[in-house]
Amino acid sequence: MILFGLLLWIAYYDIRQRRIPLCSILTGLLCWMGLSIYRFFYEDLTMEAWIRDLIVAFSVVAVCLLVRRIDDGYMGLGDVFLLGIFTLLSDRRRMFKSLMVTFFVFVLYSLVLLGFGYSKKTTLPFAPFLLVGYGIVLVFSIRGVG
Repeated sequence: MILFGLLLWIAYYDIRQRRIPLCSILTGLLCWMGLSIYRFFYEDLTMEAWIRDLIVAFSVVAVCLLVRRIDDGYMGLGDVFLLGIFTLLSDRRRMFKSLMVTFFVFVLYSLVLLGFGYSKKTTLPFAPFLLVGYGIVLVFSIRGVG
């Protein structure tokens, strides 16, 4: 629920201001550090699992930075860091499901916009789509479907 609340806050700013504030990324990092400390002491989080999660997050950020470089900056740096925080705060299975749903909804929405005559250069905030994708995965995992 912490991740959902953080995504809701970031999506609000991304829609209103077309940017993701640095303080929200730092808040996500603080939440991850607190969650890691909790999991070390009260759950069976090993150092290997923690490092593996960190490597996955760095890999996601590296791929996004590469896409950003190739795509001439159409993906904002805040979106890249948001995906890194999202990767750190969610488990891998839920993260990959959420990203698949997010990109499906994003492409569907983009095609609708193109159908209504919008330009390919129209910028779209990414955080609301990530919120919707994560919300859909949460709802279906709570209901026992996913």
